[in-house]
Amino acid sequence: MSQDKGINYYQNGEFEEARNYYESLIRERGNNPQAQFGRGSSSFQQGDMETAEQAFEQSIKSSDLNLRSKALYNLGNTFYQNKKTAEALAYYRKALELDPNDKEAKYNYEFLRYQQDPPEEDNQKKDQSEEEENKEEQEQEKQEEKDQQDKEEEKQQEQQQQEQQQQEQQQQEQQQQ
Repeated sequence: MSQDKGINYYQNGEFEEARNYYESLIRERGNNPQAQFGRGSSSFQQGDMETAEQAFEQSIKSSDLNLRSKALYNLGNTFYQNKKTAEALAYYRKALELDPNDKEAKYNYEFLRYQQDPPEEDNQKKDQSEEEENKEEQEQEKQEEKDQQDKEEEKQQEQQQQEQQQQEQQQQEQQQQ
């Protein structure tokens, strides 16, 4: 049996057939790291993260560094799918140690690191933005208070003017009598 058949199934999206093929290959040939990798990849695509994890764990025992690097990367993806960020980061880092040029592993590693611990600069910008919003709110409140005071003063002045006019009118009426 050739692994090409399993790869063809996988590439055609026939993950069940690919998984069955790799499992039969493992039964026939024993614990083959490449067959385990295919089994893990197919299981991952089917959403069976437990089997995927077990299969990739077997694949990282390979003497083939490229296969080990890919298996470590896929373990990172598996743990990420299971929302185990710390473990995912560790596996992405191990994949990068074996293959520092693996752009996908680097991207996923940096993405998770950023999600876990956003740069201090972003936190400072957020704090500054909140401070500015608070300052604006305080200034707006002060302006509203001042506007309210101005209205009250205007009312008082109008009242005083009315009172004064009434007094003047009363005085004029008294003088006319």
